[in-house]
Amino acid sequence: MRKKPRNDIFEAMRAESRARNETNDCTVVSLAYALRITYDAAHLIMGQAGREHRKGASMWAAARLIEPGRLVEVKGLPFDPQITLNEFCKTHNIGRYWVGVTGHALVVENGRVCDHSDKGRRRVDKAWRVYDKPKGGPTDGTSSSE
Repeated sequence: MRKKPRNDIFEAMRAESRARNETNDCTVVSLAYALRITYDAAHLIMGQAGREHRKGASMWAAARLIEPGRLVEVKGLPFDPQITLNEFCKTHNIGRYWVGVTGHALVVENGRVCDHSDKGRRRVDKAWRVYDKPKGGPTDGTSSSE
């Protein structure tokens, strides 16, 4: 059985979306949640990726605009035979993922779906593992005391 969704932060972003009279913005909301950025920042990225107001957008185009190393594509999708969202949650239960299912975008964080709906039978088409920005210091894996 899939873990219960964690929707607290996600719902706050949905409220901001509704306040702006936005629709079809699941890519914007999920990108903001995945990258831990504001709704407005995600809206700007999706706009640069070709998203028109109140219309859906391509996750692929947005992923190319994100700084290198923040998003790493999960290999094998959608060619993995009909992997469902439930199966994806079980096999990717550590880390944060920006996930595209048929006609929708959401986030899976530590095996939990972060979305405004809870439909587990959807097929996963694409996914990116999300990494946080380094907080400074060396980026090559060595410590500064060496």
